[in-house]
Amino acid sequence: MKMLNVYLMRHAEAASIGGEVHRDKDRPLTPHGRLQVEAVAVALQKRAGTVSVIVSSPALRAVQTAHFLAERLSVTDIQTSLHLAPRGRAPLIDDLLKQPESVRGIILIGHQPDLGLLASHWSGHDVGFRTAALAAFEWEPGGAQATYRWTFSPDD
Repeated sequence: MKMLNVYLMRHAEAASIGGEVHRDKDRPLTPHGRLQVEAVAVALQKRAGTVSVIVSSPALRAVQTAHFLAERLSVTDIQTSLHLAPRGRAPLIDDLLKQPESVRGIILIGHQPDLGLLASHWSGHDVGFRTAALAAFEWEPGGAQATYRWTFSPDD
């Protein structure tokens, strides 16, 4: 059975509620957030294997993070999932990880504290997940846990 590289990423910096933005789910990325995505893309190109799929929360800031990242990484399979919407608990990602044998890498873009809880539960590793932070894991399909590999945060 193949190993799957799973990258958990918190969405990039988003605008605050106010002005034209009335709901949390409608907050767009800021110009700094777009720069954060660029830095993550460069780090992934240097440190990671092939990424075939990006799945994000349906919140605008996560969707925009996914699309900017996909453009930079030439990923065409971009999806949204309610499993990654902010809920204040670790997301259930088993269905998201059911990928064809050809997929070697997947990025899941979500929110805090959800991703931190997932990383801790999944690997026992505490990841800080500042905005646009990314943590790399190796997961064997069917496994209950993953192996932590590395973390990248564009603002460090």
